[in-house]
Amino acid sequence: MRGRVDPLAEEASTRAAYYEANGAAREVLRLSEVETPQPGRGEVRVRLAVSGVNPSDVKSRAGLTRKIAFPRVIPHSDGAGEIDQVGEGVSPSRVGERVWVWNGQWRRPFGTAAQSIVLPSEQAVPLPAHIGMDVGACLGIPAYTAKGEIARRAGADHVVDYKREDVGERIMALTGKRGVDAAIEVDLAANARLLPTVLAPNGVVAIYGSGAPEASIPFQFLLQNSITLKFFLVYLMPQEQRARATADITRMLERGELVHNVAQSFDLGAIVAAHEAVESGKAMGNIVVRIA
Repeated sequence: MRGRVDPLAEEASTRAAYYEANGAAREVLRLSEVETPQPGRGEVRVRLAVSGVNPSDVKSRAGLTRKIAFPRVIPHSDGAGEIDQVGEGVSPSRVGERVWVWNGQWRRPFGTAAQSIVLPSEQAVPLPAHIGMDVGACLGIPAYTAKGEIARRAGADHVVDYKREDVGERIMALTGKRGVDAAIEVDLAANARLLPTVLAPNGVVAIYGSGAPEASIPFQFLLQNSITLKFFLVYLMPQEQRARATADITRMLERGELVHNVAQSFDLGAIVAAHEAVESGKAMGNIVVRIA
């Protein structure tokens, strides 16, 4: 039994970007027509408007964090669009719903760098009417991990520019030489050496990224100060934690409290440039690819 279909959505093929081997963006990324996916039980099909490009996406394509596990991979886990077909067991009323999606390409071959994606219905979250698709494509990984790209606009009390300031000195000055109780670490390999200069005793470091597969840590400092290192992979958030975070994100979007800076936008045909922009590290905000 087939689910409900948007009558305008019956297309035999869909345009997508893909790669079939790990490597540099301009060497392995290709554009082509692929078969339009069909939703199974409990799934929805989303006609994508925008795809978000995250550092984890380009690292996966390059083979830095994991090797290609499928004959063909359509990259990117984040995106936004409109549900145009639902599978059995999903309410037909969801057809036409504006949504943002998460984990589009996590442990699956086909992500959001395409005109259509099929995924479990719970991975398509309603997008408030006043929120644009560009912002919707920035929610899956950035919002779950950072709650905002531009620190001051997101409400930070203090901002330290690591490129121009001595981070340890500034943190100690701001905390009365005590250090901070908790830190969120995006690049452990680069920043582990700074931990003794910023943390208070019994502090916690939540780690969700590293620029290198291995990192040296200041063991004696961590041990003698009872520091907790907590590793966090957004793709594997427990269901209850994911539900709470999703509810928080929705509430913040509705109140206008969640700010996302879209630094650059590329067409799907320029996906190589989009990946290279992320790899350059120069963009102050999110990189997105517009599908239409």
